[in-house]
Amino acid sequence: MLNKFVCTAGGCNGAGVSKQTVAGSLLADFIMKQDNPHIADMLSLGKASFMPPSPALDIGIAFSLMKERFSGRKDV
Repeated sequence: MLNKFVCTAGGCNGAGVSKQTVAGSLLADFIMKQDNPHIADMLSLGKASFMPPSPALDIGIAFSLMKERFSGRKDV
């Protein structure tokens, strides 16, 4: 919950589309105080990790990609 009136279900990427579809439905049940045994499962997943702001994030991503390219250079 962002505040008393605004709730979110976020963190959806290509692999999480079905999970986040269920998360939205469970969020609605949670807000409406509907009994659903899967709400506890969703709440136990925790919160997103911290991501640094730009430019630190951009530098980290660039470095990670360079490292992967270097380590995979003999795969081709």
